[in-house]
Amino acid sequence: MPKTSINYRIKKYAYYDIQQIYKEIDTSPDGLSYNQIKVKRNQYVSNSFTKNDDSLLYCIYRAFINPFNTYRI
Repeated sequence: MPKTSINYRIKKYAYYDIQQIYKEIDTSPDGLSYNQIKVKRNQYVSNSFTKNDDSLLYCIYRAFINPFNTYRI
């Protein structure tokens, strides 16, 4: 099982003490400080959505071709 798989991470953290988990993910029970947030945003990129410029007709067409596509306007 690859070490990046979700099952691996769930099993790994299931046996950790809570303080070990905080240390592993670099946080605390109080969350991240403002400076830590700025550093992590630069490191991992901001968590934001992009606007979908596809027309409604094109979204319906895509959903017809592949029904597992998400419908976004």
